[in-house]
Amino acid sequence: VPRISKWPGSHKGFSFHAWVCLDSMATSHSHQTLRRQLYSFLSPSGIGYESFFTCNGVLVVAVSLKKEYLSVAVSDQPLTDMHWHHIGITYSTTSSWWGTSEVSIYIDGTLKCQSKIKMADRK
Repeated sequence: VPRISKWPGSHKGFSFHAWVCLDSMATSHSHQTLRRQLYSFLSPSGIGYESFFTCNGVLVVAVSLKKEYLSVAVSDQPLTDMHWHHIGITYSTTSSWWGTSEVSIYIDGTLKCQSKIKMADRK
C-alpha cells in the first residue's frame, strides 16, 4: 500500500472495516508484548491512528497525539477462537472546533464500545 502523505478526511472522521480470523498465541513471557497490527496510519513523527490485537486477542484502538497516546480496548470479547469476525471502527467528529470526537467499535455488527476520544491533528 503506498504511503499516505496527507490524510484526506480526518477532520470529518472515517471508518475502517475488515474481516479477521485469529488463532491463539502462546502466552509465554516472550509473547506478552507481541501484538498483531490491524492498521497503522501514523505519520513519521508518530501522530495518527492505529489498531491492533494483543497476544490474548483483545482489540485495541488508539490515537497517538504529540503528547498523548489514547486507547480503547474491547476486552469482553477476545478474538482468538479461529473464526472469522467482522471488525468495524468509526471515528466521528462534531462540526464545532471544540466539540468532542467519538470512536465506535463494532464486532460482528454489534456495537461493543463507544468512547469519546481526541482526533489526531487536522493539519
